[in-house]
Amino acid sequence: MDSHTAAHALTPTARNLTDAQLDAIGDSDGVVGVILNVGDLREDARGDKPDMPLTRWVAHVDHITERIGVEHVALGSDFDGAPMPLDCPDVAAIPRLLDALREAGWDDVALRAFAHGNWQRVLRATWKP
Repeated sequence: MDSHTAAHALTPTARNLTDAQLDAIGDSDGVVGVILNVGDLREDARGDKPDMPLTRWVAHVDHITERIGVEHVALGSDFDGAPMPLDCPDVAAIPRLLDALREAGWDDVALRAFAHGNWQRVLRATWKP
């Protein structure tokens, strides 16, 4: 599991996961939380440029989903201090993220899994009383 990352194949920063690392998480039935930190999403890795379209974030989500499956990807955010895209400055903008995925072809079942279902599955499997 990785709660705050993106695809190294699209933005090669130290925080982002390589395809081999993504494969290992998928193989272990884990989940990848996709971050919103613009420095880990932009092609130029510029964290000081929040004018990034949400389609760039969607590209990272889609890459991870195509690589390891929709059941292994979720919202990772990082609203507590990382530079956010102008279109998603805080948690109140989460509906915009889901709309961006919907516009990219995601259906309601996949959106529910992404928004909360995948985290719930992994947490139930790993947090034992």
